[in-house]
Amino acid sequence: TLTITALFLSLLVGVPLGLMAARKPHSFANTLSNGIAFLGSSVPNFFISLICIYLFAVKLHLLPASGMYTSTTEQTIGDLLYHLILPASLVALSIVGNFIKQTKGAALDVLSEDYVRTAKAKGIGERLVVLRHVLRNSLTPIITEISTGIPFLVAGTVTIERIFSWPGLGSLMMNAISSR
Repeated sequence: TLTITALFLSLLVGVPLGLMAARKPHSFANTLSNGIAFLGSSVPNFFISLICIYLFAVKLHLLPASGMYTSTTEQTIGDLLYHLILPASLVALSIVGNFIKQTKGAALDVLSEDYVRTAKAKGIGERLVVLRHVLRNSLTPIITEISTGIPFLVAGTVTIERIFSWPGLGSLMMNAISSR
């Protein structure tokens, strides 16, 4: 649950940010995407997790600090989604930078193609050109990045599961290591 949610979340954030950064290379979107990519790839998951727990759970009381469900209530989908927000966001942060960089690089290559200039010359709007031509022809490297990024997501999930007390593959693996 955690890995798949993080994968969809990282795609949902990474691909649009990569496209915006490619469309306007010297804009705030480019700076933001570079910052997120740098933060996600350089700062360890456990460190960001502890900071986010302190900020969002302890200080602001917005999100739960641990667990998959609230112990005093019935286990519902809404409660699961509420407890999934912070762990899935942190796992997604570790790989979203790769999606931003791949999308931006592929989109920059496609934006310089003749058929994109032709579509713009025909009077097709910028947004439609990006969605029809640029995104469609940039998907191959993005799909390749998905297949290479799944092991990183699983590795990040192991750490996040231990920090947030989630049952799953990470807990199973740590229990197996400790019991030899």
